[in-house]
Amino acid sequence: MQAAAHNHLNIVTRLTSADADLDTTADDGYTALHQAAASGHIEIVKSLLAHGAAANLRAIDGATPYALALKNDHAIVTALLNPQTQHQPFFPVA
Repeated sequence: MQAAAHNHLNIVTRLTSADADLDTTADDGYTALHQAAASGHIEIVKSLLAHGAAANLRAIDGATPYALALKNDHAIVTALLNPQTQHQPFFPVA
């Protein structure tokens, strides 16, 4: 997960090649895709999606990878995730 957050594509590539569970969550419910999307790491987002990372998982705070990319103004990442998440709202309405 830290590899995705810190834009270490070579490590993410090794993990995807080793069939690592890409949807493992941290204590806050964030996955590698959440981290990469929040940081705007385009190539990592592409790699994770290509290897089957779930694009619509919600973290404990309700955030999806799409929502985090949108919130942080990462337009390309938002566009990559948009078809995968079917325009989910930013955060759930309480």
